[in-house]
Amino acid sequence: MPQVVLPKLLAWYWKDFGASQREMLQRVRPYLLARQQQELAYLDDDPNATATIKYEEYDVRTREELRAAAPQCVQPTCPDSIPRK
Repeated sequence: MPQVVLPKLLAWYWKDFGASQREMLQRVRPYLLARQQQELAYLDDDPNATATIKYEEYDVRTREELRAAAPQCVQPTCPDSIPRK
């Protein structure tokens, strides 16, 4: 069973995205990184398929603090953890 890592906010609000965690995964999948989307593609083929969900730690720092702590990214495919310039 694949494991997917999601933002902590989805742990708190997953029911806003579907009646089950599987529905939530299908609904948020288009917004995940391409690698994660590919890892979850099997959900389309098997109605009984599930995934192990791990949630990131919630980061309470402000955008300004994040920008000061991380290198700037100017590419359109910046990792989520690096603020865009």
